[in-house]
Amino acid sequence: MLLFSCAGNQENKDSTEITGVSFAEKFSIKGDSITILEPFPGAKTPISYYFPKSPERVIVTSTTHLPYLEMLELEEYLVGFPGVSYISSSTFRSKVENNDIVDLGPDGNINLELVYELQPDLVIVFDMGNESRYLDKLQEANIPVLYN
Repeated sequence: MLLFSCAGNQENKDSTEITGVSFAEKFSIKGDSITILEPFPGAKTPISYYFPKSPERVIVTSTTHLPYLEMLELEEYLVGFPGVSYISSSTFRSKVENNDIVDLGPDGNINLELVYELQPDLVIVFDMGNESRYLDKLQEANIPVLYN
């Protein structure tokens, strides 16, 4: 899975630190690790992630994540989503109708038991502060959580 961001110039960045990424300001990549410098608005501390292998079973918590999976042709990796009725993409709608994507419950009230059953390699979240109670539980279960 490739993560990227576009922004202004990189003159003050160490170019050996970033692999194959140009003009990024909000993250850096070193080997198998990525550091998100501002993981959510107002964050004071960067968050680092280590990916020893590419995730193959992914849960996302926002419809804004879905176009990136489509663009990267990784639709088959999505196994769960909270509130599937919000999905409008025809590709993902057909996966919902075929029961390839599990509805994890209403947004903000994710059914953790369903998440545990799906055994995701990664959960990509958009957190504005109110989801932390279930995100902490996922991390306690050693399920990697990536803030976006």
